[in-house]
Amino acid sequence: MTNPLRDPQDRRLPRIPEPCALVIFGVTGDLAHKKIFPALYAMCRHGKLDVPIVGVAKSGWTLDDLKERARDAVRSAGAFDEQTFAHLAGLMRYVDGDYRTAETFAKLRAVLDKAAHPLHCLAIPPSMFPTVVEGLARVALDEAGAEGEVSSDGTVHRRLGTRDGEPEDRHQRHQPCRPHDRHADLLV
Repeated sequence: MTNPLRDPQDRRLPRIPEPCALVIFGVTGDLAHKKIFPALYAMCRHGKLDVPIVGVAKSGWTLDDLKERARDAVRSAGAFDEQTFAHLAGLMRYVDGDYRTAETFAKLRAVLDKAAHPLHCLAIPPSMFPTVVEGLARVALDEAGAEGEVSSDGTVHRRLGTRDGEPEDRHQRHQPCRPHDRHADLLV
């Protein structure tokens, strides 16, 4: 069976717009170094990644520091091609700041400019999930500023509407990005 979100003939589910940027919170940490950067590199190698990658962390780093960290991560993971890495590095942006301050999210909003559907990956401790989600909501970076509540585990609960726009009593749960092996074939 094909993925209904990718099949234009399948009308069971509404089409979900492609993300126009990837935002990675905790981009200077171990998860990004060991798993995320090698996966992004593999996606570039296969021609599957062509959106800005915005890293967010409080490390006092520059964009060049982040690119060097990514280069080290990719080299440590295996085969390395300079042209593929140059493509990945060209997509990268960096916002340095504390997740607890509005200034960090204002800088992120400025870097994203008019990006309408950024995909957020939380490569941070779960205790920080609510802080980041609330910061995103303050600057309308959480799925077009939809109203919702953040529970203690970082899950965002949003009210769903019916097709005619009337609210329903069920909730949609958005879980933070977690690594998995679904795209392991890209790492070969």
